[in-house]
Amino acid sequence: MSLAKLRLGDFAMALQLATEALNEEMSKKSLFACFRVLVSCDDASSSAISVEETLVQLIECDDFDIYDMVAFGREAHQAKNHASVLQVCETLAKLLSERICATNELPQLEVGVLYQNMAQLNN
Repeated sequence: MSLAKLRLGDFAMALQLATEALNEEMSKKSLFACFRVLVSCDDASSSAISVEETLVQLIECDDFDIYDMVAFGREAHQAKNHASVLQVCETLAKLLSERICATNELPQLEVGVLYQNMAQLNN
């Protein structure tokens, strides 16, 4: 519903619906809906939740996958919100470096491919 309102240009209602969905059910889907509205709105500063808080809540999800972060970055890129793209990239780099420092091993994923995907978002 928030996506429909967003496409119609009703940012305030889209943000309200996305926030309500997030309050009802904390899931990756509701976080993504909220993030989509936040990066698309010019004036999301009055929102009860920020882009950074949305990313933190995403990471805390039980079913969090690193490629969820790529999807969030792609959404920010499509919304032409470069500040949010950089925030997603920084969060991703921090997660990977913390993981590598804590375990002294690389994660079971193609880090090169992941960084290539993230680099494409900055074009």
